[in-house]
Amino acid sequence: MRTFLVVWAGQLVSVTGTALTGFGLQVWIFLETGSVTRLALVSLAYALPAVLLSPIAGVLADRIDRRVTMMAADTLAAVSTLVIALLYLSGSLELWHVYLLSGLGAIGNTFQTPAWMAAVSLLVPKRHLGRANGLDMASEAVAVS
Repeated sequence: MRTFLVVWAGQLVSVTGTALTGFGLQVWIFLETGSVTRLALVSLAYALPAVLLSPIAGVLADRIDRRVTMMAADTLAAVSTLVIALLYLSGSLELWHVYLLSGLGAIGNTFQTPAWMAAVSLLVPKRHLGRANGLDMASEAVAVS
């Protein structure tokens, strides 16, 4: 279970960070523009890649090394968040940056999820699968809350 717990903790940080970033960007857009439409567009930019790419992501997660998939997906999401932070700190963050980078982060998350779900059963002995799945569901609840 040690390997699982280390990877699970990293995934908990990643998923929570992504959820907080998405929420923060939505609040920022609404406060900056006062437009509910623009707020909805950033939500769409985050949701649309997931809807379109989920079938492909599941297939690729089964065919490509899950570690590589998870690392690449988490890196894409982290770099997207970092670029948003740097643009914001430099005072040059614009709405189209947020839409584009939110979409890229969503692509990362879309590929990360099936790879992680498939990896759990490989990281944990059969007798601990219930515990591992419980921890995974708890991390999803933390991220959504």
